[in-house]
Amino acid sequence: MSESTSKLVWMMWMETNPKNTPSQTLMEACQYFMNKYGRMPTHARVPINWPDLNGNAPAEMQIERTRNILPHHIHLAADPAGDGEGTNTLGEPI
Repeated sequence: MSESTSKLVWMMWMETNPKNTPSQTLMEACQYFMNKYGRMPTHARVPINWPDLNGNAPAEMQIERTRNILPHHIHLAADPAGDGEGTNTLGEPI
């Protein structure tokens, strides 16, 4: 885990449709994050065995594969820069 991502607040997403590809799972999770927090996530942690997304992830997203993320789960976070210290566009903490 890098120093810069250790200060973020993470949202966990669990895939409920096993037929989805990893890129579909990531896009669904990003859409939910966007609806909930009012902005796109900039960081994602995925299971270490996730296949390459072949460019199907948002361009500005940093994806980190790690052993401590369970299969069919994604952790998402957004940089607090530009929105205040860790708040979404509604002023709620993230």
